[in-house]
Amino acid sequence: EKKGMQTRIEEPLTPSSWRLTPNKVILIVVILLVGAFFGYFYWQYRLLHSPPPLSIENPKDELVTKDLEVAVYGKTDPDVSLTINHEPIVVKKDGKFYKIIGLTEGSNTIAIEATTRVGEKTAVIRRVTKLPIESPNSP
Repeated sequence: EKKGMQTRIEEPLTPSSWRLTPNKVILIVVILLVGAFFGYFYWQYRLLHSPPPLSIENPKDELVTKDLEVAVYGKTDPDVSLTINHEPIVVKKDGKFYKIIGLTEGSNTIAIEATTRVGEKTAVIRRVTKLPIESPNSP
C-alpha cells in the first residue's frame, strides 16, 4: 500500500442548489398534464369557433354565358347548414353539394353561405352574366 494516499469523495467546487427529487418530478408531470389539458381544450375551442371551409368549383366568378341556368357545386364541411341565394341546400356526407340555378338576362348574383352549428359563417359570391339569346331572325 502507498502511504499518504487516502481515498475520499471530492466535493464539487460549487454545490448545485437544484437537485431532482421525487417531489419535483411529480410537480413537473402535473404541470405538463395541466398544460396539455388546457392546450387540448383551446385547440377544440378554436376548431369549433372557426369559419367552415367552402370551395366553389362551379361557376367561376364573372362567368359569361348564354345558358338559361347554371350548375352550382362545390364542397364544404358535411355538418354545416348551406344556403344558395337564401335557399337551404342538402350537403352530402362527403361535404359535396349541387344545385341548378336559373339565370335572368343580364347580371346574376349567386350567394353561397355555409354556417356552423355555433353560427360561424363563410360566404362566397359568384357573379354570372347571361347574354341575351339571339333570335334566328336577327341580322
